[in-house]
Amino acid sequence: MIKTILEVASKPVNSKPIALIKLPSLFNKTMWECPTCGRSFRGTNQRHHCERTTAGAQLKNQPEVIIEIYDHLLHIVKKTGVFSVSPIKDYIMLKHKSTFLTIKPRKKYLDISFFLPEKTEEFPIFASRQQSKNRVLHAARFEKPEDITKPVIQWIKQSYDLTKQ
Repeated sequence: MIKTILEVASKPVNSKPIALIKLPSLFNKTMWECPTCGRSFRGTNQRHHCERTTAGAQLKNQPEVIIEIYDHLLHIVKKTGVFSVSPIKDYIMLKHKSTFLTIKPRKKYLDISFFLPEKTEEFPIFASRQQSKNRVLHAARFEKPEDITKPVIQWIKQSYDLTKQ
């Protein structure tokens, strides 16, 4: 059965699971779907947590400024390309072939993590870690929507492109 990435992301958790699905030829990769939580992964039996929630539940009791930052990030990513929103207990993952942006809402700030091909220490990045030969995971923190500057937007686009490979 062919499914789009949005159909996979919006599938109800308690529906009958499909063991393997194929995403559109844009991705050209068979994805494994967890029979317990319904999330899709590149690797069969990929290790993960099955706890699922919604982005709305994650943001329900957050201050308005955190919701504004989240909305601004989604607006930016929508211009980048096709992706799915995959929220779990503590954070929200944005994916196409794999996760390219992780969003962690907190009471006083919103953290994101994303991949770049090399390390950068520019503000607002506060941490980075080599994940593989060609990927460095970076973390940035925002306290208001204006903190999302042009370099941040470029980094998100780079992360999207890097995880397409």
